[in-house]
Amino acid sequence: MRPQDASLLGELFEHGLSPAARRQRFHAAVRCLSPVQLAWLANADFRCHAAFIVTRQAGGLEHAVAEGCWVRSGGTADAEFAMSVADAWQHQGIGQHLLHTLVCTARAQGIGSLQGDVLAGNLAMQALAGSQQFDCKPHPDDDHLLRATLALAPQPVLSAAWFH
Repeated sequence: MRPQDASLLGELFEHGLSPAARRQRFHAAVRCLSPVQLAWLANADFRCHAAFIVTRQAGGLEHAVAEGCWVRSGGTADAEFAMSVADAWQHQGIGQHLLHTLVCTARAQGIGSLQGDVLAGNLAMQALAGSQQFDCKPHPDDDHLLRATLALAPQPVLSAAWFH
């Protein structure tokens, strides 16, 4: 995602997600995000905050169909992730690819684990997280949430001697 994608992100949240989908993403009744919130989400440095947007072209215009991000937790090696897929584009594998991208980029940045809070009734996100080997357990502070966690072991680097 680039800073200039903030307007596409706003369009996705306001018009691409139903009120129920926005509630599942933000855990509250949210109609739209402020320009400051959208700018922050779209301005990722890919060290402490990574953000991705999936778009499509229609009628000569670009439209957002999904978004996802991870943000390092203050002072730790861990990061929190969140994502959403437009209602009309769900169940087509976009979420699976997006979550895989979040995992791979977090691992590449040395993130120790990814975690995300999921509403207890959000069965689709629970299934998606489970398909990527996340462990979903009751949230320690909120009975209405589950915490999806994936430990990210570093990728082993093979030495040049291994190839000889």
